[in-house]
Amino acid sequence: MAEPFRLTVDELNYFIVGTLVTAGAFVAFSGILEPMNIAFYIGLSALVLGVREFGQRTIAQWMDASVNMSLSMKGSMTSLSAAALAILTDLPIIMLFPVSNTFSVESYEHWGKSVDAMWLKREAWITYGGIIGLLTAGFLSAFLEMPKAQDAFFVFSAFQLLPFDNHGIPTGALDGSYVLKQNGFYWLIFMFVSLAGFFFV
Repeated sequence: MAEPFRLTVDELNYFIVGTLVTAGAFVAFSGILEPMNIAFYIGLSALVLGVREFGQRTIAQWMDASVNMSLSMKGSMTSLSAAALAILTDLPIIMLFPVSNTFSVESYEHWGKSVDAMWLKREAWITYGGIIGLLTAGFLSAFLEMPKAQDAFFVFSAFQLLPFDNHGIPTGALDGSYVLKQNGFYWLIFMFVSLAGFFFV
């Protein structure tokens, strides 16, 4: 029986480092390097990553699947380099590639290659849980008039929806690659809502 809500020690460490990298990116993007702002974005970044993880692991629990978080060292360095550039140039630059997730089902090895399409669909469903969680939290933040939280949820969602799944890209496979493989129309809807929430809500 899969236990998707049980984090390993490594995953907990990845979550902590990912939170700090994400917070650094948000702080640099805001342009306010005060201690209270830094503390705020550390807490907010933990919430953002937590919402995505909770959404994915909720769907995984239903599917008897497991979610495996990994820290992207290249993605983290890219995110921090963009943050440093934002501080040095005073430009609103942000990149968010600290973590990526993979999914598995113990029984999948016994299904056979004839059901690979079914597994691709299930991977996409798990990512839907994380994206919908982020978008829901973004709109809730807008309703509660919390613009910083609103922007954080929507922009993180937009970055996660980038269809990156290539060894030449400085990150692991992002959620957008799973969504786009399964349903391009859903990918367009999710990306549109993320960008609209960030720029117009």
